[in-house]
Amino acid sequence: MINTYFESASATISYNSQAQYMCLQIRGFMKEEDFKRVLLKAREFFISLRIHKVLNDFREFKGTTPSMQEWAVKEYYPILVKNGLTHGALLLNNDAFAKYAAKNVQSKASQTFEYPTFNKITQAEEWLIRH
Repeated sequence: MINTYFESASATISYNSQAQYMCLQIRGFMKEEDFKRVLLKAREFFISLRIHKVLNDFREFKGTTPSMQEWAVKEYYPILVKNGLTHGALLLNNDAFAKYAAKNVQSKASQTFEYPTFNKITQAEEWLIRH
């Protein structure tokens, strides 16, 4: 069962209770303040659930600024890891800018938890269920 915690035109934060992971879905290009606001909401939700897995669905994501990417690596993910994050799955689209932004963050964040990329949501969900 999927429970939605937050929803806007550019983001959805939900929880899959069967597989026990938080899903962060981002749509479009996000300005720094909007992206940070969504990540702070996601972080608060993740911590309150006391879970260990996330699915970042960035298939409709169009990217964000380099400084926001750096903030995610230095501020967002370390707090998630400190609060129990062990596994993440990343879904990407084919937009070159968005893919670069997401892979940049993923490559740095994956040094502290398992965080592979996937092309299909079914593959990502199956991997998270196994871990």
